[in-house]
Amino acid sequence: MAGLKGKTVCKAAKSVKVEDLIPIPKSMIAMHKDVMLGIDIFFVNKIPFFVTLSRNICFTSATHLPDRKLSSIFDAFKKMNNYYLKQGFRITTVMADGEFAPLQTMFHQLYGAPQLNLTAANEHEPFVERRIRMIKERVRSVRHSLPFKSLPRKLVANMVLFSTKLLNYFPTKGGISTTLSPKAIMSGEQINYKDYKLPFGSYCQVHEDTEPRNSLAACTQGAISLGPSGNMQHAQRFLSLRTGEVITRYASRVDALGHDHQSNSLLPTGTGSIGDVDEIAGVAGDDNNDDDDDGNNELPGELDDDVNLPGVDTGIDNDDQAPPDIPDPEIEPNEPNIVQFQPDLIEQPPPDKQVPVADEPALVVEQPTGPRRSTRVRTTAQNYVPSMQGNRYSYAAAQIAAGV
Repeated sequence: MAGLKGKTVCKAAKSVKVEDLIPIPKSMIAMHKDVMLGIDIFFVNKIPFFVTLSRNICFTSATHLPDRKLSSIFDAFKKMNNYYLKQGFRITTVMADGEFAPLQTMFHQLYGAPQLNLTAANEHEPFVERRIRMIKERVRSVRHSLPFKSLPRKLVANMVLFSTKLLNYFPTKGGISTTLSPKAIMSGEQINYKDYKLPFGSYCQVHEDTEPRNSLAACTQGAISLGPSGNMQHAQRFLSLRTGEVITRYASRVDALGHDHQSNSLLPTGTGSIGDVDEIAGVAGDDNNDDDDDGNNELPGELDDDVNLPGVDTGIDNDDQAPPDIPDPEIEPNEPNIVQFQPDLIEQPPPDKQVPVADEPALVVEQPTGPRRSTRVRTTAQNYVPSMQGNRYSYAAAQIAAGV
C-alpha cells in the first residue's frame, strides 16, 4: 500500500482502437422491426428504477429515476424510444399496468405514437415482472459478495445497472437468435474481458494528479470498483472513498487499478476501506441495510486516505477545521449502458458508430449437366413484299406517269 501511494506515476494512455462491430443480417432487422415493449418500476433499497423489456429481442434496460413523477417516467421512456429508433427498430405497443395510464396522452409527442396496452385492475404485466425478479436476484447476489455493512445510494444504483448490463451480453432463451445476444442485435457490441477484469466492489488504488507534484502527498487514493464505463478505452468507474463521488480511470494503468507491483493481484479489502464505505453511507443517510453497527470498523494503527500525516503538506489548511459534511450524492437521471440511463452511470452506445448490416447472399441457380441446348423459338423467314405506299412511292409513281 505504501509503495503504491509513493511510487505510482501517471502513464501515457494507449491509442484508441475502434473495435469491429458484429454485422446483423438485414432479414433479422426487417422481420423484427416492430417492437412490443414491456415497462414497469421496481425498487432496490427504496431507490426507484424504470425497467423496459422488448419481446422477441429480449433487450433489458434499467434507468435510475430521481422520483416517480410523470415527467421523469416519460423522459426515461422517451430516451429508450429514441434508442430503438436509432438502431432501426420502432416501438409499436407498450405493455404496462394501470399505473402508466397517464402516459397515453403523452405518447402522441413521440415518433410513431406507440399504443399503450394496460392490464386489468390489480394485475401486472407478467413478462416484465419476471425480468424484474431476475434483476433483483442478480443484484442480491452481488450485494452479498461485498463486505460492506452499509451501501451508499450511488453504489446501489451502479450495482443495479451493472447487473442489468450483463443480462444483455448473452443470448436469451426464446429470443430471435441463439448466437447473437440482445446487446449485439441492438448495437453490434459484444462482451470484452478487458471491461470485467475487476470484480464489482473490489478495493483499488487509483491514480490522482495532485498539485504540486513534488510534494509528499499520496499519488493514489482508495476507491471501490463500479464496473466498466462503456467507452472504447475500456475505462472503469470507481466510487472515491475520499469524496464519495463517482470517478473514471483507465484500465490500462495497472497501478491505478490497485494491483501490487510484485504479485500483480488485487489489493485485499481491509477493514479500513469497509469503514470508509460505511462512513459515506452513514453521512449520506443511506444506511438502509440489515446489519446496523455503530462501532468503529478501523483497526488500531491502520491509515485511511483522509488521515493527515505529520510532515505531509497536501496544500489544504485543515487546522482547527471541522471535517467536511459530505452531502447526499445525487444521481442524475440517465442514457441510454443507457440502458439513458444516467450520463455517468450507464453505458450508452457510441454516437458515431453505425451497426454494419450484412448483405443477403445471392441466389445461386443450379445448371443441368450435359450439353446446353438453345431455348430460342425459331420462326420461318418470310419474303419481303413492298407495300408501294408512302410519300416516296407516290412521288415516283407520279413521275413515271408523267413520262419524265
